[in-house]
Amino acid sequence: MFFTGSNSTFNTLWGTLSRNVSRYRSYPRVVGETGGKDFVFAHASADVQELATALVRGAFEYQGQKCSAASRAYIPRSLWPRVQDRMLAQIAEIRTGDPLDFRNFMNAVIDRNSFNNIMSYFRFAQESPETRILCGGEGDSSKGFFCPPDGYLDRKSRTRLMTEEIFGPVLTVFVYDDNRFDETLEICDTSTAYALTGSVFCADRLVITKMANACGIRPETSISTTSLPGLSSASSLLAAGALRGPTTKWARPSA
Repeated sequence: MFFTGSNSTFNTLWGTLSRNVSRYRSYPRVVGETGGKDFVFAHASADVQELATALVRGAFEYQGQKCSAASRAYIPRSLWPRVQDRMLAQIAEIRTGDPLDFRNFMNAVIDRNSFNNIMSYFRFAQESPETRILCGGEGDSSKGFFCPPDGYLDRKSRTRLMTEEIFGPVLTVFVYDDNRFDETLEICDTSTAYALTGSVFCADRLVITKMANACGIRPETSISTTSLPGLSSASSLLAAGALRGPTTKWARPSA
């Protein structure tokens, strides 16, 4: 069985297989890829333009409906004002509309259930005293299920927006104090059960190794890639630090 979908559905399938294993002629072979809460983690040495571009493209390409979509970001306070300005400037240029018009960067999400789920997080952000809305707003379902690129800034690191899988064009940022780098690495690794992919931005190779180890990345089983949540061939890593299966891959930049 090869499965791609939600954690709950895969857990049900796995449980059914386990309960009925005595009825099979051979042990079932199962490959599954499930939910993700993919992160972007920036060190103070990160390149601001690369980071801003990675956040926008990683979170909002394909309307965030891809397994490797960036969903949560940890940005040092020393970089955040410049990252915010460049990120919001890029988001302001995003066009949303008909997929047959190639000028549109974003299209509709897959169905009404997805649309309603994404909008529920927007309403949560409106009501949360811990959340500031950076961009986005109400979607439009009159001619399709169109959601704007939503960006949120959370004052706390373990809110619903930072820990729950949304599977839509939603990016939540947590700004950490530069002197709490190690503590924030641990928060990134432990705050949610979801894993799958992640990327780090840093200009110091020794610190990259430290970040990889802290986030459960195994660079020894690596592939070269430039299509990650961080989209930077010089500083991205594909990671999994929680629930994962045999389809998980890890990546580091090619030499």
